[in-house]
Amino acid sequence: VKACDYLVLHDTGAYGASMSSNYNSRPLLPEVLFDNGQARLIRRRQTIEELLALELL
Repeated sequence: VKACDYLVLHDTGAYGASMSSNYNSRPLLPEVLFDNGQARLIRRRQTIEELLALELL
């Protein structure tokens, strides 16, 4: 794999947004849909600020 190559992980199951979590304070990853050769961002990356927004301490 070289810089600017696409890396596609098919059938990732629990690693997609529907089953993702913030385990170990890791922000949620972005999701990209490839449609007819075009990449479209369908879910943006969660920011650290968004991740920590619900923390009380």
